[in-house]
Amino acid sequence: MYWIYAVTFAWDIWWYGGSVSQRALVQIYPVLAFPLAAFFDQIRKINLYSVSLAGFLLFCTHYNFWMTHHCHFGGLFVAGDMTSEYLRAVFLRNEMPAEARKLLDTRKIYTKEIVQPVTLMTPTDTLHYIGDFCLSDSAQYSPSRKFALPDRKGWLRASGDFITHHKEWEAWKMTQLVLKYFKEGKELRSDVLRIQRHLDQDKEAHLWLDSKLRYEPDSVQIYFWHADSKTSICGSNISLFYHKGE
Repeated sequence: MYWIYAVTFAWDIWWYGGSVSQRALVQIYPVLAFPLAAFFDQIRKINLYSVSLAGFLLFCTHYNFWMTHHCHFGGLFVAGDMTSEYLRAVFLRNEMPAEARKLLDTRKIYTKEIVQPVTLMTPTDTLHYIGDFCLSDSAQYSPSRKFALPDRKGWLRASGDFITHHKEWEAWKMTQLVLKYFKEGKELRSDVLRIQRHLDQDKEAHLWLDSKLRYEPDSVQIYFWHADSKTSICGSNISLFYHKGE
């Protein structure tokens, strides 16, 4: 049995595309039925172990039905884009929690009150403002700005108003709000938000990305990348500020 699983999961796309379960193992279900029957035969006596196992199996059955529903009708399962942070946020829920969809792109969302923010960029700052912009197939990048961070621990929030008249549906081509971190001139990592995940066509929306500082960066660069999309999108009122969080 070990070699069956080892060979199946050895493929570099081990999750088999948008598969909810390991569909590559379906063909050996008849073979797996024999050890499964032997297992249940061993736990027929009612004891604490069998009761605990029954509870676990009922939970797994409920999870299976929940996941199947959201794959086909509920919409909380996002094929190919699921992250552990997003799954924890929507686990066994029937509706999307506020801001949870952002966890498909970033690791954290800040839900508490922001106290004493330090402004790094606002639309009224003519010297440092990134500028209102429109991106298309011929303009893939917005202007960028780089800022020294007030502290090496804390949070950033980047926000703006966005509108598109032709929504981009392919996740890999959605416009990205990018926060790129540096330490002593060397790039550390980036946080991104795919804007079109949260936009309805022809409706302007105010969106923000919360980013927790990690690895003690000393500066950050902000810009937008259109990811080779052929559609168009416009952004305005872009702001960036720092706060310590809690």
